[in-house]
Amino acid sequence: MKVNKFWDADDVIMSNEIISATIDTDITGLDFNDKTGNIYNKQKVIKESAKLEAPLWLILNLKKTNYVTIRQPKYLTEKYYNLLQADPEIVNFKAKNPFLYDIVMHLIPHLDDENKWARCYGEVIYKRLLHLLKNSSNIVYENQSLMKILAWKEKNFYDKIVKINKNIRFFLDNYENHNKNLDELIEAKKKHQKKKK
Repeated sequence: MKVNKFWDADDVIMSNEIISATIDTDITGLDFNDKTGNIYNKQKVIKESAKLEAPLWLILNLKKTNYVTIRQPKYLTEKYYNLLQADPEIVNFKAKNPFLYDIVMHLIPHLDDENKWARCYGEVIYKRLLHLLKNSSNIVYENQSLMKILAWKEKNFYDKIVKINKNIRFFLDNYENHNKNLDELIEAKKKHQKKKK
């Protein structure tokens, strides 16, 4: 979450993603699961080892003060790890969460196997962006079937490639037309000079 861009809509949406955690120490005065919608309740005590589901921003702050242990979401489990290792290019990140990369980057430092997941997602991001780059080098219009599996950052990357391709195509088309007109002018000038002689 970017501190200097608090009102960035993507950051606000991403930071409100619900994350599961286990309470490590009794917490008084916090009841995020309260049916009335109040998150502050002076009398409520959440007991140690209870399950808490709360937004990412709250879970991360509770983790910093050692109140909770973050439970690994499905996209940080062994099964998902094996799937990513098999073929990262076809995994539908959008179905898991469109802000997957951002959330994972916030959660990885709090995992026991931090190095494994950091390396895994680093390789996955590299392979997926390289795959996008290779498959969109000449594309001027969006590939809708590809768009269905992209995470938010991947979609932004893909949109930029498409925009660059459109600009290059526009430049080349105009450059060719300009050269064609220039060639015709040179040819007409040559004919005019021949007539003068």
